[in-house]
Amino acid sequence: MNIEENMYKHKLEDECLKNMKKAIFCEDTFASYHENFIEESIRPDLVGKNLKVTDKQLPYIHNMVQEMSSILGIKEPEVYIYEGTNYDVHVQGVNRSWIEISAKTVENFSKNELKFLIGSQLAHIKSKHIYWKILMEQCIKAPKLIENVYNEGMAGIANERQILQMGLKVIMYKWSRVAEYSSDACGYLLVGDIEACISAIKKVIFNNDFISNNVNLGEYLKQADLLENYNSVMARYSKLDEQIPYGPLRIKELLRFVSSSKAKEVRKKMRLLN
Repeated sequence: MNIEENMYKHKLEDECLKNMKKAIFCEDTFASYHENFIEESIRPDLVGKNLKVTDKQLPYIHNMVQEMSSILGIKEPEVYIYEGTNYDVHVQGVNRSWIEISAKTVENFSKNELKFLIGSQLAHIKSKHIYWKILMEQCIKAPKLIENVYNEGMAGIANERQILQMGLKVIMYKWSRVAEYSSDACGYLLVGDIEACISAIKKVIFNNDFISNNVNLGEYLKQADLLENYNSVMARYSKLDEQIPYGPLRIKELLRFVSSSKAKEVRKKMRLLN
């Protein structure tokens, strides 16, 4: 059974993406620049300084990625393991995307925890989240680059640049947060183990096993209500300035999806096929 985008997409994603597209400029130029210059400059270090996952190097990860890519109907991306101090799995690349996983994550995460994180990143590829995320980042950086090029004789441009960047962030980061909800939902559908999904999210958020292991989920989710009550101008801007949803909100949204009839139906069909 294939998992299609409409099986996990958050209800607000299309609207948020539509609004973000209105704010994106020079789409083809930025995409081409990133693919042909930035990514090409990254690849030598990517291959030369990291471990590529193959059927003979960390084969269980290779098989995991191969299986989930097939279920999602996407081309299997290359996967690299890098030395890092954080729990992290992320995707890179506009069109020829690849996944990077920190060695710390591989070492300390269970199979299902790792599967959830990798599956979520594969969803970013399938749904073209990574494409739009890269364009989003390029657009936000653009005003600063323009300021650097035309610095002389442009008094006050810093203020205009900051206002423009703030506006772009508000629009684009809203989409980014919703896209993360969608990818988490896809990760769950691929794994079917909500405890492992929540555990993986906690570990990534806190980057500390002691804190993660001492979370009382009921108490932690109450912090979502506290966040919603912070409504001063500065508090609201701080919340809007986040690319990834706060942990309590992220877990709360995933639990909402897991309890939905849509998620239950997909998981039921997948269990029957297995």
